[in-house]
Amino acid sequence: MKPLFSAYYTSKSLKITFLSIKISFSFRHIPWIKCLIKPDVSIIVPVYNVENYLRQCMDSIINQTHTNIEIICINDGSTDQCGTVLDQYAYQDRRVTIITQPNRGLSAARNAGLKRANGKYILFVDSDDWLHPQTVAELYRQIVRFKADICVYGFHYSCENKSDLPLNYYGLSPDSSFTYEQISEKIFGRVSVWSKMYRRRFICRHNLTFPEGLIFEDVIFHVRSFVYASKICQLNRSLYYYRTDNQTSITNSSAANSKLLDIIKAIDMVYSFLENENKITTMKTQFCLFMKWHLSSHLQRAAEPIKNRLVTETLAWLSRHDDIRQTMIVDPILQNFYTRLQLKD
Repeated sequence: MKPLFSAYYTSKSLKITFLSIKISFSFRHIPWIKCLIKPDVSIIVPVYNVENYLRQCMDSIINQTHTNIEIICINDGSTDQCGTVLDQYAYQDRRVTIITQPNRGLSAARNAGLKRANGKYILFVDSDDWLHPQTVAELYRQIVRFKADICVYGFHYSCENKSDLPLNYYGLSPDSSFTYEQISEKIFGRVSVWSKMYRRRFICRHNLTFPEGLIFEDVIFHVRSFVYASKICQLNRSLYYYRTDNQTSITNSSAANSKLLDIIKAIDMVYSFLENENKITTMKTQFCLFMKWHLSSHLQRAAEPIKNRLVTETLAWLSRHDDIRQTMIVDPILQNFYTRLQLKD
């Protein structure tokens, strides 16, 4: 049975159907009409000096098959032509909103987007990546189906012939929802926020924001959101394209940068959160494995001076948290990691 009333956005208008009568309102001629219908999804796109990749990203977003979206682009002090490119898209598509601010980093840009968002759900997209045309449609269908706070989905590595699917990682059926207790040993993996859709009311209720002034901002946001979520679901399709060949990205440029040391701050935030929530005791081994995985990864790619500082600061942190240090000492796998840290010091 068809609904008596329906409304949805296109790039230039609002289309309303009532009793089989169809009416279309143009945003350009009646700009206030945009405020009448809440978008299903707010897509938040932080932008900083990515003019070579930005058009591919924006084209993939405005051409989503699910059209009832708003696109919030935060120009975080770009010094290239990103501002001009964004202006062109905002002129062509009234669903695009531009926030311009001095360069404050990825966390501040995402936080600015969250403050402006009006959608029922939130999707984060990095401006050098891009989406499959059905990304929003399929995620929205899945998260509504399960009435979930978070929906995890898969992604492609743009320059590699492989993808990362949540079913392979969590080992759970895509036809059921779950909570963090069911995957506690894997809660610290897949921390990227761009691989998930979030219920905006859930984000607001728990005051979930990104820590500003440091990289690895996804880590604490991810852990807090998974612990607080009453229901998590997954979509076992790779619908996000993660660019790995942008040498100016934070991931690639931080190897020779002291900002890589921010991983210690991220680890400390996670520890403090779990301690405050009275969960560190039951999740101590998982937390130690999380430390081992992240630190091993960053030590492997860090430039020599940064590597030495990272080892020193890690050992200093462990000396202040004897419960974690003792857990590493008694576990064979973790003990080997801790011994190697001491030998590198």
